Amino acid sequence: MKVRPLALLRGLCFSLARANESVVTPATTPTTTTPASKTTATTPSAVTKAMVTTTVPRAPVGTTLPPAPKIPSVGAGEAGVKVGDSTKPATVTRVDNELVVSAGPIQASLAAIDETGAIAALDADGNVRLKTGDKIRIKLSGFEPGSTVEAWLFSSPILMGTAKVKTDGTVTGLFTIPKDAPKGAHRIAVVTKTSDGKPATLTVGVMVGDWDGGANVALWLIVLPIVFAVLGALLLPATRRQLRLGTKRQRSIHIQ
Repeated sequence: MKVRPLALLRGLCFSLARANESVVTPATTPTTTTPASKTTATTPSAVTKAMVTTTVPRAPVGTTLPPAPKIPSVGAGEAGVKVGDSTKPATVTRVDNELVVSAGPIQASLAAIDETGAIAALDADGNVRLKTGDKIRIKLSGFEPGSTVEAWLFSSPILMGTAKVKTDGTVTGLFTIPKDAPKGAHRIAVVTKTSDGKPATLTVGVMVGDWDGGANVALWLIVLPIVFAVLGALLLPATRRQLRLGTKRQRSIHIQ
Protein backbone atom coordinates (compact mmCIF):
# COMPACT_ATOMS: atom_id res chain seq x y z
CA MET A 1 0.00 0.00 0.00
CA LYS A 2 1.39 3.42 -0.95
CA VAL A 3 1.84 5.94 1.87
CA ARG A 4 0.94 9.46 0.86
CA PRO A 5 3.32 11.99 2.48
CA LEU A 6 0.76 14.80 2.43
CA ALA A 7 -1.87 12.70 4.20
CA LEU A 8 0.67 11.62 6.84
CA LEU A 9 1.72 15.25 7.44
CA ARG A 10 -1.92 16.31 7.86
CA GLY A 11 -2.47 13.51 10.36
CA LEU A 12 0.57 14.50 12.41
CA CYS A 13 -0.47 18.18 12.49
CA PHE A 14 -4.04 17.25 13.48
CA SER A 15 -2.76 15.07 16.34
CA LEU A 16 -0.46 17.86 17.48
CA ALA A 17 -3.30 20.42 17.52
CA ARG A 18 -5.50 18.07 19.54
CA ALA A 19 -2.74 17.39 22.04
CA ASN A 20 -2.08 21.12 22.45
CA GLU A 21 -5.63 22.01 23.52
CA SER A 22 -5.98 23.11 27.16
CA VAL A 23 -8.74 21.92 29.42
CA VAL A 24 -10.21 24.29 31.97
CA THR A 25 -11.40 22.61 35.15
CA PRO A 26 -14.62 24.16 36.49
CA ALA A 27 -14.42 25.53 40.03
CA THR A 28 -16.73 24.24 42.76
CA THR A 29 -19.48 26.44 44.21
CA PRO A 30 -18.28 28.22 47.37
CA THR A 31 -20.12 27.95 50.70
CA THR A 32 -21.90 30.99 52.04
CA THR A 33 -20.53 30.88 55.60
CA THR A 34 -17.00 31.76 56.71
CA PRO A 35 -15.05 31.73 60.01
CA ALA A 36 -15.68 34.61 62.44
CA SER A 37 -12.65 36.76 61.76
CA LYS A 38 -11.50 39.36 59.32
CA THR A 39 -8.22 40.20 57.63
CA THR A 40 -7.04 43.25 55.77
CA ALA A 41 -4.77 43.35 52.76
CA THR A 42 -1.73 45.61 53.10
CA THR A 43 -1.54 48.22 50.39
CA PRO A 44 1.87 48.35 48.65
CA SER A 45 3.22 51.90 48.76
CA ALA A 46 4.72 51.42 45.30
CA VAL A 47 1.26 51.30 43.71
CA THR A 48 -0.32 54.57 44.85
CA LYS A 49 -0.61 56.65 48.01
CA ALA A 50 -4.36 56.97 47.45
CA MET A 51 -4.90 53.24 47.79
CA VAL A 52 -7.69 52.30 50.19
CA THR A 53 -7.59 49.31 52.49
CA THR A 54 -9.53 46.36 51.09
CA THR A 55 -11.41 44.29 53.65
CA VAL A 56 -11.58 40.62 52.79
CA PRO A 57 -15.02 39.27 53.76
CA ARG A 58 -14.97 37.16 56.89
CA ALA A 59 -18.59 37.10 58.01
CA PRO A 60 -19.61 35.65 61.37
CA VAL A 61 -20.64 32.00 61.35
CA GLY A 62 -24.21 31.69 60.11
CA THR A 63 -24.12 34.99 58.21
CA THR A 64 -24.93 34.78 54.51
CA LEU A 65 -22.67 36.65 52.12
CA PRO A 66 -24.20 38.92 49.43
CA PRO A 67 -25.81 37.03 46.55
CA ALA A 68 -23.62 36.61 43.48
CA PRO A 69 -24.54 38.97 40.63
CA LYS A 70 -25.75 37.83 37.22
CA ILE A 71 -23.10 38.85 34.73
CA PRO A 72 -22.65 38.58 30.94
CA SER A 73 -20.31 36.17 29.20
CA VAL A 74 -17.24 38.10 28.07
CA GLY A 75 -13.93 36.83 26.78
CA ALA A 76 -10.47 37.79 27.99
CA GLY A 77 -9.85 41.48 27.30
CA GLU A 78 -13.56 42.18 26.77
CA ALA A 79 -16.00 44.02 29.04
CA GLY A 80 -19.70 44.36 29.73
CA VAL A 81 -21.49 47.08 31.71
CA LYS A 82 -25.03 46.96 33.07
CA VAL A 83 -26.74 49.90 34.81
CA GLY A 84 -30.14 49.15 36.29
CA ASP A 85 -31.85 46.89 33.74
CA SER A 86 -29.99 48.32 30.73
CA THR A 87 -26.79 47.13 29.08
CA LYS A 88 -24.49 50.04 28.28
CA PRO A 89 -21.97 50.11 25.42
CA ALA A 90 -18.45 49.84 26.77
CA THR A 91 -15.07 50.55 25.23
CA VAL A 92 -11.85 48.81 26.26
CA THR A 93 -8.43 50.43 25.91
CA ARG A 94 -4.97 49.50 27.14
CA VAL A 95 -2.93 52.22 28.85
CA ASP A 96 0.35 51.64 30.71
CA ASN A 97 -0.34 47.91 31.16
CA GLU A 98 -3.82 48.60 32.53
CA LEU A 99 -7.10 47.48 30.99
CA VAL A 100 -9.36 50.55 30.98
CA VAL A 101 -13.15 50.20 30.57
CA SER A 102 -15.33 53.23 29.86
CA ALA A 103 -19.13 53.43 29.65
CA GLY A 104 -20.40 57.00 29.76
CA PRO A 105 -19.41 58.59 33.09
CA ILE A 106 -18.36 55.21 34.48
CA GLN A 107 -14.73 54.18 34.22
CA ALA A 108 -12.72 51.29 35.61
CA SER A 109 -9.13 50.19 35.22
CA LEU A 110 -7.71 46.79 36.12
CA ALA A 111 -4.05 45.87 36.53
CA ALA A 112 -2.12 42.91 37.88
CA ILE A 113 0.24 43.84 40.74
CA ASP A 114 3.50 41.92 41.14
CA GLU A 115 5.26 41.00 44.39
CA THR A 116 7.15 44.34 44.44
CA GLY A 117 3.92 46.35 44.27
CA ALA A 118 4.49 47.44 40.66
CA ILE A 119 2.06 46.99 37.78
CA ALA A 120 2.75 43.76 35.88
CA ALA A 121 2.84 43.81 32.09
CA LEU A 122 -0.13 42.66 30.04
CA ASP A 123 0.41 39.36 28.24
CA ALA A 124 1.20 39.01 24.52
CA ASP A 125 -2.54 39.17 23.72
CA GLY A 126 -3.05 42.39 25.68
CA ASN A 127 -4.88 40.67 28.56
CA VAL A 128 -4.55 41.06 32.32
CA ARG A 129 -2.89 37.77 33.29
CA LEU A 130 -2.76 36.64 36.90
CA LYS A 131 -1.62 33.65 38.89
CA THR A 132 -3.37 32.22 41.92
CA GLY A 133 -2.53 34.31 44.96
CA ASP A 134 -1.74 37.40 42.85
CA LYS A 135 -3.21 40.82 43.57
CA ILE A 136 -5.37 42.72 41.12
CA ARG A 137 -5.85 46.46 41.47
CA ILE A 138 -9.25 47.87 40.51
CA LYS A 139 -9.72 51.63 40.19
CA LEU A 140 -13.25 53.02 39.70
CA SER A 141 -14.74 56.45 39.09
CA GLY A 142 -18.26 57.80 38.53
CA PHE A 143 -19.96 55.92 41.39
CA GLU A 144 -22.09 56.90 44.39
CA PRO A 145 -20.05 58.23 47.35
CA GLY A 146 -20.24 55.96 50.37
CA SER A 147 -21.58 52.97 48.41
CA THR A 148 -20.02 49.55 48.83
CA VAL A 149 -18.07 47.96 45.98
CA GLU A 150 -18.09 44.17 45.72
CA ALA A 151 -15.39 42.42 43.68
CA TRP A 152 -16.29 38.92 42.43
CA LEU A 153 -14.37 36.25 40.54
CA PHE A 154 -16.24 33.96 38.16
CA SER A 155 -16.91 31.26 36.72
CA SER A 156 -17.96 29.82 40.10
CA PRO A 157 -18.68 33.07 41.97
CA ILE A 158 -16.24 33.96 44.74
CA LEU A 159 -16.45 37.26 46.62
CA MET A 160 -12.84 38.49 46.72
CA GLY A 161 -13.55 41.53 48.89
CA THR A 162 -15.27 44.89 49.29
CA ALA A 163 -14.33 48.58 49.41
CA LYS A 164 -16.06 51.93 50.02
CA VAL A 165 -16.45 54.65 47.39
CA LYS A 166 -14.90 57.95 48.47
CA THR A 167 -16.66 61.32 48.51
CA ASP A 168 -15.37 62.15 45.02
CA GLY A 169 -16.98 59.02 43.54
CA THR A 170 -13.71 57.11 43.15
CA VAL A 171 -12.33 54.01 44.81
CA THR A 172 -9.17 51.94 44.50
CA GLY A 173 -8.92 48.44 45.91
CA LEU A 174 -6.55 45.49 45.94
CA PHE A 175 -8.06 42.03 45.72
CA THR A 176 -6.44 38.60 45.84
CA ILE A 177 -7.03 35.83 43.30
CA PRO A 178 -7.99 32.68 45.28
CA LYS A 179 -5.34 29.97 45.58
CA ASP A 180 -7.72 27.32 44.22
CA ALA A 181 -8.80 29.28 41.13
CA PRO A 182 -8.40 27.00 38.07
CA LYS A 183 -6.23 28.09 35.17
CA GLY A 184 -7.90 29.59 32.12
CA ALA A 185 -10.32 32.39 31.24
CA HIS A 186 -12.15 34.07 34.13
CA ARG A 187 -14.35 37.12 34.68
CA ILE A 188 -14.01 39.77 37.35
CA ALA A 189 -17.27 41.53 38.22
CA VAL A 190 -17.58 44.76 40.17
CA VAL A 191 -20.94 45.52 41.78
CA THR A 192 -21.79 48.98 43.15
CA LYS A 193 -24.05 52.02 42.47
CA THR A 194 -23.71 54.83 39.95
CA SER A 195 -23.52 58.47 41.04
CA ASP A 196 -27.33 58.73 40.71
CA GLY A 197 -27.93 55.64 42.87
CA LYS A 198 -28.64 53.04 40.17
CA PRO A 199 -27.24 49.52 40.66
CA ALA A 200 -24.31 48.87 38.33
CA THR A 201 -22.30 45.79 37.39
CA LEU A 202 -19.07 45.95 35.41
CA THR A 203 -17.57 42.71 34.08
CA VAL A 204 -14.08 42.24 32.60
CA GLY A 205 -12.48 39.09 31.19
CA VAL A 206 -9.02 38.14 32.52
CA MET A 207 -6.69 35.14 32.34
CA VAL A 208 -5.40 33.07 35.25
CA GLY A 209 -2.26 30.97 34.84
CA ASP A 210 1.10 31.30 33.11
CA TRP A 211 1.07 32.06 29.40
CA ASP A 212 2.14 28.84 27.64
CA GLY A 213 3.20 30.38 24.33
CA GLY A 214 6.83 29.41 24.99
CA ALA A 215 5.83 25.80 25.60
CA ASN A 216 3.94 25.73 22.31
CA VAL A 217 6.96 27.01 20.41
CA ALA A 218 9.20 24.44 22.07
CA LEU A 219 6.77 21.68 21.15
CA TRP A 220 6.81 22.71 17.50
CA LEU A 221 10.60 22.82 17.53
CA ILE A 222 10.60 19.20 18.66
CA VAL A 223 7.92 17.95 16.30
CA LEU A 224 8.92 19.71 13.07
CA PRO A 225 12.26 17.88 12.70
CA ILE A 226 10.41 14.59 13.19
CA VAL A 227 7.91 15.53 10.49
CA PHE A 228 10.70 16.44 8.06
CA ALA A 229 12.54 13.22 8.85
CA VAL A 230 9.42 11.15 8.10
CA LEU A 231 8.83 13.04 4.85
CA GLY A 232 12.45 12.53 3.85
CA ALA A 233 12.24 8.80 4.53
CA LEU A 234 9.12 8.56 2.36
CA LEU A 235 10.30 10.75 -0.50
CA LEU A 236 13.93 9.60 -0.75
CA PRO A 237 13.19 6.09 -2.16
CA ALA A 238 10.89 7.57 -4.82
CA THR A 239 13.59 10.08 -5.79
CA ARG A 240 16.19 7.32 -6.05
CA ARG A 241 13.89 5.25 -8.24
CA GLN A 242 13.38 8.19 -10.57
CA LEU A 243 17.14 8.74 -10.78
CA ARG A 244 17.73 5.06 -11.60
CA LEU A 245 15.05 5.12 -14.29
CA GLY A 246 16.57 8.27 -15.76
CA THR A 247 20.02 6.66 -15.81
CA LYS A 248 18.69 3.54 -17.53
CA ARG A 249 16.96 5.62 -20.20
CA GLN A 250 20.15 7.55 -20.89
CA ARG A 251 22.11 4.30 -21.26
CA SER A 252 19.47 2.89 -23.60
CA ILE A 253 19.59 5.99 -25.78
CA HIS A 254 23.40 5.89 -25.81
CA ILE A 255 23.44 2.19 -26.91
CA GLN A 256 20.99 2.84 -29.70
